[in-house]
Amino acid sequence: MDLDVQLSEYPRGELRVYKSGVWHPACGSNFTATGASAACQKMGYTYGRVHVTDQAYTVDSMFLGFCEPGQEIGKCNTQPMNG
Repeated sequence: MDLDVQLSEYPRGELRVYKSGVWHPACGSNFTATGASAACQKMGYTYGRVHVTDQAYTVDSMFLGFCEPGQEIGKCNTQPMNG
């Protein structure tokens, strides 16, 4: 599944994911710098970083998974890979 991503504000903001006609805030307790970089690269940036919050949402958020190096947003693992 290929997902579109955007920031809530430019050039820095909250990551949002587009699915089924709706923009959702991205979430993931194990969303790492690898996943952030994948999302940022999809938006044309060279790298990204994670800013962890305890944000509570009033809309459905989108779990992005456990991204491994080289994986695209929407194609990340649903569980961590055993190494």
